[in-house]
Amino acid sequence: MLPLSIDFTGGTVWDMRFAEPVEPGDVRQIFVDAGFPDTAAFTFNDNQSVEVKLKPVDAAQKEQLKQVLETKFGAWEELSYRSLGPTIGAETSRAAVIAVAIASALILLYIAWAFRQVPHPFRYGTTAVVALIHDVLVVITFIAIMNLIAGWEFDALTLTAILTVIGFSMTDTVVVFDRLRENLRRYRGERLASVADRSILETANRSIATQVTALLVLVALWC
Repeated sequence: MLPLSIDFTGGTVWDMRFAEPVEPGDVRQIFVDAGFPDTAAFTFNDNQSVEVKLKPVDAAQKEQLKQVLETKFGAWEELSYRSLGPTIGAETSRAAVIAVAIASALILLYIAWAFRQVPHPFRYGTTAVVALIHDVLVVITFIAIMNLIAGWEFDALTLTAILTVIGFSMTDTVVVFDRLRENLRRYRGERLASVADRSILETANRSIATQVTALLVLVALWC
């Protein structure tokens, strides 16, 4: 089972702003000590605003938590307090699965059509879909491992990241296969493995440049 966050299981999102800068880990510890070990806390905009995600709480628990927070960090302001149901996460997941299924079918048909002059064209489309599934499974496995190490959870942003990985996987596959199709016509006497190696090497610079560009954007966002 994936370590699902409250985006999929349901819970409470509590946005608060403190008079002084605080560490999200210190805020989270308040909720952990109160019996909510699955709480996640994040800062946004500045170190004074914190978003807390936790399991559903009743009115009495909320008042108790507010008092403990005020005792620990002084006066603070409640920016928003809302409850999330698992229905939203289920609908989002369903929409994502449908989108991936449609995209996979279109890739299969497109590559089969593009390779229509090559023997067994559907083999190429099938391998493209298999590569796509492989990339998704690698990401999901990494998240599961990090859950054991650092407590990572599968939330709505993680789903967005997986869809981004799918986009990169599709693009790279189409580019490599398009070069493979050209080289199959150009080097008819060579073995398929040799032509495939040549096609991958010829598109490697483009693929590396794309990934490095994406990493630079991520680093800029991180900083």
